[in-house]
Amino acid sequence: TIGLFLGFVNFKGLPLEGHRTDPGGQIAAQEWFDRCVWIIVWIQAFGSIMCFQGWPFILLKSPWYQVSLLAVCIGLGTACWEVTLAADIDQPTSASAVGATMISFTLYHAIGFELRPFSTRFVQPTRGVLNFVVE
Repeated sequence: TIGLFLGFVNFKGLPLEGHRTDPGGQIAAQEWFDRCVWIIVWIQAFGSIMCFQGWPFILLKSPWYQVSLLAVCIGLGTACWEVTLAADIDQPTSASAVGATMISFTLYHAIGFELRPFSTRFVQPTRGVLNFVVE
């Protein structure tokens, strides 16, 4: 994580711009936070205990399960981040608030869909799709 931060983030427009601690990367620090929130949204959706409970990645053997899950979540998170940038959401916290809300809803619905009668009537991927649609 530190390597990614030091390689990609810059402090342009912040008080530490040009300081020796400024990594000088390609992505503004405010946008980096938004991107991370969107990546977490998809990790929560496909992660082992949430919406899809690891499906379809869990069908792969380790370490490909974890590697493919992370790669897809970074791709989807970056795509959502690009969409929020294209939508001219000028406040960095607004895009993060949308993502954080989705994380919360994923948690609430995942808990609900793990309980009866859903846990006995639906299996993955049907349970994950229903959870995602309700979200």
